[in-house]
Amino acid sequence: MVAPTKGDESVQANPSNQSGQSAFLSGKMSQVDVKAIQSELNKLWQNASTAKPGEDVPQIVRACSTNLILYTDRPDAETEDSAILDEIVQMHPARAILTICRPSESKKLEAWVSARCHLAAGSGTRQVCSEQITVVAEGDVEQELISVIDSLMLGDLPVFVWWAIDDLNGERIAPFLTNAKRLIVDSAKAPYSFNFLRDLHSLVDCTLDCIYISDLNWRRLLGIRSAIAEEFERAPFSIAELKNIQKVSISSCGHELSTDDCSIQALQLVGWLAARLGWEAVSIGKDSNADSTTAKYKIDDKNIDVIFKSTPMDHVSPGSIFEVEIELSTNKKLRVSRDPSGEADSLVVTVYEDGKRIREILADDSDLDRVHLVGFELEELVADHIFAKSVAATIQLLELIEVVDAK
Repeated sequence: MVAPTKGDESVQANPSNQSGQSAFLSGKMSQVDVKAIQSELNKLWQNASTAKPGEDVPQIVRACSTNLILYTDRPDAETEDSAILDEIVQMHPARAILTICRPSESKKLEAWVSARCHLAAGSGTRQVCSEQITVVAEGDVEQELISVIDSLMLGDLPVFVWWAIDDLNGERIAPFLTNAKRLIVDSAKAPYSFNFLRDLHSLVDCTLDCIYISDLNWRRLLGIRSAIAEEFERAPFSIAELKNIQKVSISSCGHELSTDDCSIQALQLVGWLAARLGWEAVSIGKDSNADSTTAKYKIDDKNIDVIFKSTPMDHVSPGSIFEVEIELSTNKKLRVSRDPSGEADSLVVTVYEDGKRIREILADDSDLDRVHLVGFELEELVADHIFAKSVAATIQLLELIEVVDAK
């Protein structure tokens, strides 16, 4: 059962009311005047609270703990993104605002509202309801859209902006962040775009300790990062062995028509290692056989080679890491790999010593769909400083890549 939060209202549904009100509670979208969305919502909830004497009607708990804005340009957003929001608010009650922006020569700004209800666990017919507002903007209506979204914020609740497009231009995003606590992006939408990575770094850098930024693609690395960290806390490895790392190989899924080896997710993993272990990027270049790219790092008088490989795979999302190997100067090796079929929700962690496999275990790599990933972010109200430092370390390597490309 979802407990009511501050500002929740318990009302009684009225099944004999107008059909529009029934549609509202059933989750069907009702078009409303875009200039009067809040007042229309108030009327619909008021109708839902009106019951005739003696009626036996199910209790509705109106729940809301956050404002969640999903900004998207997907052609199927009205169905696919709406369904995703529906799943998210079942676990995290919110005023969900689906903001759909599409290019058009003509101007249009329209809005729909609906309640998103589900049965509360163990409560019989009691339903917990949140509300979803869908705003469709076409053509040059950016200023009007921003005004509408601002007017819909519930002022005493945190604001999360989920920016689900591959354009991270700061000037475009900034107006939507006026009251935001967290900005959620997903670099998997542009898995090999260095421009996306640069814009992400700029956003993190200029909003540090002001607006907390998170990348769903970084969150997808949690299983791999945890598996690596945990192995260096038990035999035959140890924390002290981290200084003996001499080679890291990262394999990710590439595009069939792309020669890029360095996906954003692969760069982020290396950025994490570099930031945590104090590595300094020295150089990067395509290998002579053209099947991989090697970055060279150093710490003190030690050198570390990081090899990026990219292979097209049918069941792996472009840019996603499917294998990491870490080799030590002490003849030990750690391999962390994902199932290339994409079916298993676990990682295979294999440890080698002196060329012999001494251990193989499974590690958790589940809940990587967007519903769960965004759900995790809605539970975090503090900055991820490790992410910020990793992005900064990633940019150092990116700057070397750009120098090479310029020659």
